[in-house]
Amino acid sequence: MTKVIQLIEGMESGIYDFTVDGKCSGCGACCSRWLPVSDTEIKTIRRYMKNHKTPEQKHIPPTAKPVLDGTCPFRSETEGKCLIYSVRPAICRDFQCDKPAKKIRADRALYQGKFMVCDMRRVFYGREKA
Repeated sequence: MTKVIQLIEGMESGIYDFTVDGKCSGCGACCSRWLPVSDTEIKTIRRYMKNHKTPEQKHIPPTAKPVLDGTCPFRSETEGKCLIYSVRPAICRDFQCDKPAKKIRADRALYQGKFMVCDMRRVFYGREKA
């Protein structure tokens, strides 16, 4: 199957393969603001943030109209990486976009059924920010 056909099928299913030679490309397309996380993960991330003074990352240019930033507030565009990588949630640890779509959907269902989906920006930075 060609990469173009895979991308078209991904657009239809909401699952895209952005890997390069089977390895994460670091594009950040999977870094969502809304993730299923456990209470333990939240406590671990908060402790890490306090010890490392982790700044909130914004991913949209300033505009006249407010725009919702749907990217994880820990995704650094300038560094191209996760600022909490060593303590990132389990769903982030397990995810890789080149898995079969069926497996990705099953993993989503597992985590969403197990943990509450939270707004990472609101939980860790305390307020709605565009």
